[in-house]
Amino acid sequence: MSLTRRAFLQQTGLTLAGLGFGDVLRTGAQKYQQALADPTPRKLALLVGINQYASDAKLPNLKGCLTDLDLHRELLVHRFGFKPGDIVELRNKDATVSNLEAALVEHLIKQARPHDVVVFHFSGYGRQIDVSPSLIDRVDVLPDTPLNALVPFDALNVSDDQPELNAFLLRDLSRLLRSLTTDQLVSVLDMGLTHPNTDELGHLRVRSLPTASLTVNAVRDISIQDEVWAQLSPSEQLKQRIQRSQRLPGLALAAADSGQTAVEVQWHNYAAGLFTAALTHELWQAMPATTLTFAMNRTVTDVAQPMGEIQVPQFITPRSQQSLIYGAPQEPTADGVVIANDNAVWLGGISPHVLEQYEPQTCFQVLPSSEPVAPAVGAETAPLPSKQRQVQLVSRSGFTGTTEVEGEKDAAPLQTGQLLQEAIRVLPTTLDLNVALGKALDRVERVDATSAFSDLDHMSPVTTSDQPADYLFTKTAMLSTTAANEPETTERTAPSYGLCLLGGTPLSGSSGDPGEAVKTAVRRLRPMLETMLAAKLMEMTVNAAASKVGAIATLETIEADKPKTLVSQYTPRAPWTTSGLANTAPQESIVSLEAGSQIRYQISNYSDRPLYWLLLSVNGTQPIACYSQADQSEVIADRIAPGTSLTVPPEGNKWKLHGPAGFCTTYVIVSRQPLTKTLTHLQDQVGQDAAGEVVTFSELLEVTRQLLKDLNDMSTEAAKAAEIAADAGWALDLDQWATFKFFHQVV
Repeated sequence: MSLTRRAFLQQTGLTLAGLGFGDVLRTGAQKYQQALADPTPRKLALLVGINQYASDAKLPNLKGCLTDLDLHRELLVHRFGFKPGDIVELRNKDATVSNLEAALVEHLIKQARPHDVVVFHFSGYGRQIDVSPSLIDRVDVLPDTPLNALVPFDALNVSDDQPELNAFLLRDLSRLLRSLTTDQLVSVLDMGLTHPNTDELGHLRVRSLPTASLTVNAVRDISIQDEVWAQLSPSEQLKQRIQRSQRLPGLALAAADSGQTAVEVQWHNYAAGLFTAALTHELWQAMPATTLTFAMNRTVTDVAQPMGEIQVPQFITPRSQQSLIYGAPQEPTADGVVIANDNAVWLGGISPHVLEQYEPQTCFQVLPSSEPVAPAVGAETAPLPSKQRQVQLVSRSGFTGTTEVEGEKDAAPLQTGQLLQEAIRVLPTTLDLNVALGKALDRVERVDATSAFSDLDHMSPVTTSDQPADYLFTKTAMLSTTAANEPETTERTAPSYGLCLLGGTPLSGSSGDPGEAVKTAVRRLRPMLETMLAAKLMEMTVNAAASKVGAIATLETIEADKPKTLVSQYTPRAPWTTSGLANTAPQESIVSLEAGSQIRYQISNYSDRPLYWLLLSVNGTQPIACYSQADQSEVIADRIAPGTSLTVPPEGNKWKLHGPAGFCTTYVIVSRQPLTKTLTHLQDQVGQDAAGEVVTFSELLEVTRQLLKDLNDMSTEAAKAAEIAADAGWALDLDQWATFKFFHQVV
């Protein structure tokens, strides 16, 4: 049904007033004129998230979309200087088609002026949909060509069991956003367009409509856009350009490619979009020199580790703008912020994988407030703290925590908006690997698998989607095909069992023989499971963005005997940071290297004291190490002196990548004190003569445990000063070590 311009304006007014936009309506003209006169660019954001759809749509509820809005809002306010009053959120039932259109027009299009920064975010269901044949001419698409759409709260109507989607097409979103007078626009779409149609993603919530076939009735959408254009009075030339354009303007980031799946992940007491959680975490750590290409590269890495190639975040517009279009991030970088006067904190700058393992007494340094402190009653000036304050984590739910000021009884509360930097990371001394049981397993197989995993140390079976998981144990159908000269047929034999990433990508070498019993398969997989548990422990030590150790780590490939830099990372919070340092990444989403390629790492020390080093890598499930001798305190050549660099492996040794094809994660660890326990255990496995060589070994789990002991031992002084209980867990002082993580694909 077409709406008249007057009806549309009336509906818009009622909608905005109902959402608390009354001030926008009552003083819209005055605010618009004031914005034109104000020389300072504004920053406007519209954030849309839908967990629960209209009941008659009969759609499975999502759980992480509102968390996504929280993650993005806190990032914009506390790292990029957005004013809370300039951020509008549409949540659940408020995110209707009409409200979304109204907010785009009234909050963004009417208020934004040239050079303003505008952010649009959507978390919810998406879908590729067909267009009714009668509407082909109206929407100007080729026959049999689906359109991409996001799904507002009330978009799906079910009549006579025939679903009809009154969708918000991306082409219509593009038409509206192209009416902005600013080109400083970023759109973030955490949704999927195609459904995987497989039960093996049942542990993950998929953000694309599961309905097999949908048809769009686009009359209402198109007619409303016509009314919007008439209201805004664009030139005929601009209107024609808008109509022709199919692409979102500005810079647009998508959770996945159009043919892929986008998911949300469950942690212990919250869920979030995997893409949004990764992206916002990376942007909390952004420096003014950080490019969006680097942030997206790191985001792709964070998503690929659990999903493989099933979900790869994408730039869906050309990457001509390399700077952070949100505007320059505020300095310094931070891991969290005080959000209430009772010392409640938001920890959006901590990786969800690390945050998930935080123990109470984890310490944060409180950065001085940018706002003046109000003086006490009767005092002329506000008192200055004698030293920089620290807070300890008391409890946490999701990204929100409660804290207490360290060493200050009845201390004055912290100020809302004060930023936090991680100081001492307290982690559990024991950690389990959580293995989800695939939907393909029948009841008996699930019972046997549950029993078998429960019999293994530090292995926990996951049986519901409300529990966090690290990997997937499932049944794989063994296929035998006929000869090439025979008709193409496929014959199923007895299944085998193996491990997959959460996205369903099988782990190379994990499948067993057909007919293998479930319990036998789990016992066979024990060494592989222990290696994956070790990798999970290593993830807990990754801290390059927060470390105070002055180091640079660079991945290089050797081509025609010349090194070529692929990725470079440094520690921006080290006090010796000099101008010219920057994190760099390649243009492609994931570093891809052919088997047989020669690589090396460069580790540089820009601090004022020697650094000790270790490299651990997991290619598939095969651990690899390169290390110096255990007694590093007496082997000066194996230390990295201040102002110098070390090549790993050292000159004379070559590192060539071998199969199997798949993803490889490498951890480069540098520390201010020797890693004696770790290196001693490594040498016990492969021998002291292997120091400096790239070697394979078997017991990565025990090596990782020894590494945590070394880091804990060198942090003893700081832990005592912070009065952290001896039994609190591993207490790791971020002044003592840095772990850089590199991720690449072997093809």
